[in-house]
Amino acid sequence: MGKRVKKSTFILLLTAFFSLPVSPAAAEKPKKVRVVVEKLMGSKADVVRQYVLFALNKRREVELVSSKEVVAALTRLDVTLESENGYLALSRELKVNAFIDGEVTRKADGWRASIWVRQGNGKFIAQNEWADKKLRRLSSIKNTLWNRLGEAIVSARVGEPEPEPLEQEAGRTTDRQAFVTAEPEPSREVSEPGMPGDKLQSPAATGEQRQQPTALHARIALGANWRNNSYEPDDAEQPFRYYNDFLQATPWLAIQAKWFPAAHFSDEWFAHIGLTADFAFGLGASSEYEEPAADERIEPDTTSFAFSAGLLGRIPLNPVELGLTLAYGQRVFKTSEFEGLPDVAHGFLRMGANADISLVGGLGVDLAIAYLLRLDSGQLASDQYFPELSGGGVEALIGVYYKIVDWLSIRADWSVQYFFFKTGANQAFEDLTGADDGYYTAVVGVAYELGGDSR
Repeated sequence: MGKRVKKSTFILLLTAFFSLPVSPAAAEKPKKVRVVVEKLMGSKADVVRQYVLFALNKRREVELVSSKEVVAALTRLDVTLESENGYLALSRELKVNAFIDGEVTRKADGWRASIWVRQGNGKFIAQNEWADKKLRRLSSIKNTLWNRLGEAIVSARVGEPEPEPLEQEAGRTTDRQAFVTAEPEPSREVSEPGMPGDKLQSPAATGEQRQQPTALHARIALGANWRNNSYEPDDAEQPFRYYNDFLQATPWLAIQAKWFPAAHFSDEWFAHIGLTADFAFGLGASSEYEEPAADERIEPDTTSFAFSAGLLGRIPLNPVELGLTLAYGQRVFKTSEFEGLPDVAHGFLRMGANADISLVGGLGVDLAIAYLLRLDSGQLASDQYFPELSGGGVEALIGVYYKIVDWLSIRADWSVQYFFFKTGANQAFEDLTGADDGYYTAVVGVAYELGGDSR
């Protein structure tokens, strides 16, 4: 049996234990390393920057400084990162330990991402590279960046009073919002002491291939199409009023291709002039016609399709790509022949514009609008119906897409094509003054791209 510890002795020992001095290191909560991730340079740099942000954001010892904070601080200080002691001033102002910079390039054998670490005074202290044939595989940065550069990031210090003089970097913009708002030039030279192999030359000097714009864009989609057809005035005595104004949804298959022949071998201005074609048709289209005299509903055989072909041009303004289109097209809606229901074949010249806006992480938006110069309307414009028919049309599209990999994306589109008419004089339909014919489509599909950076 052990001796029992007296109560007074236990209290004395307990008091002594809690009276022991606590070391400042143990009492203080470890400070986080404050890091600024600059805008990287080169093609697809935004994609790689997201990988870097992801890798750092999951580290507990790192605190990322937002772009908003950086821009506000540079404005207050009235400096830029490219000005003398710019990094030093920003580092002191926001207590920044490390700056992450880099460049993304594409060579004949694939993609390369060079990531550099600067400490608070702007001096380079570490560099590493990732390379692969596929851009998407550079996502390994998410899991390997800390293993390769973490030690340098943690050791980086807030700017010191007398930083080493830094050379002005060619190709860097002087805008104080450079790394969050501007797209730098694809090449520059960096020369820092103690950094072997850190001199990056122009693509021409290294034999690097210039990235080609997209040469082919093809997509296929499946969805539904509706037709809304009406005549004015609504109470006019005419057989069309018994036609079902808003048809039931028809399964709709759409195919589209855009081809830029010169983009296979060049990235000059003529590589952005191409051809476009699309074709879409209803799978089992249907329509209804009510005959009040016989109190019956007729469902004639129905055919519905649309196509167009022509020229297009694009203006890449990263992250937006603008486009212009001039194409001939037709919208056809035919039923088995019986009196009172005219077939239509709207022939038109499409004059349109669109904007493809790349957002973040492969997400993007496609917006398009066009005027349709009517050339013909088939049976509707014949002597049997409205030989003096006049009018035109408009169309609009809203699309959202997500790039799974460089060459494959999924997308959803909603579009409307609307024709409006003045019927003109006709003794058989003298009460009618106008008509409209609208087509509404919603589809989901996949898109394939061959080429480089343009969409």
